[in-house]
Amino acid sequence: MPNYCPRCGKKVGQTHRFCPCCGNQLGNRGIGQMKEMGKAAPGSAHLEAIAIESNQVKNLSYASMAGFGALALISLLTNSGLGFLLGAAFAGGVYFFVLKKYTEGDYSTCSIAAMVIAIAAGLIGLVVLPYSPILGLVDILPAIPLFYVWRDLKDGQVNPHAKG
Repeated sequence: MPNYCPRCGKKVGQTHRFCPCCGNQLGNRGIGQMKEMGKAAPGSAHLEAIAIESNQVKNLSYASMAGFGALALISLLTNSGLGFLLGAAFAGGVYFFVLKKYTEGDYSTCSIAAMVIAIAAGLIGLVVLPYSPILGLVDILPAIPLFYVWRDLKDGQVNPHAKG
């Protein structure tokens, strides 16, 4: 497998399925590679695969935002003002620094923000867990999709240049 993109010549990692610079598909490199479908028009299966992979980051971000929103709602119902503020802050952080940056094309900020928010939420969830198991778990669980966002962008498993 080549270590350089055949389109732009930039160096790419062995596990990258897409060039992080130009978005060129690098061949059968990743697990779960989309297969071209039988009688589809030439290139249409490839475009569909890129759109599905682009939506993966968005869907993971939405799942994380929903989880943090649930944390804020549960905290509000249990009279935990700090939990409400943390849940709302994390949900806002995911929206503004992960989802918006991804759609604007700032993939580096998106990846870093996903990791920072995931680590912060996970650590706070671990601290809260002994005192309030439900709030601790509800704080930890939405961090998991953000780790996948970070991993997929870092490893080039999602084409950040896809329009999906």
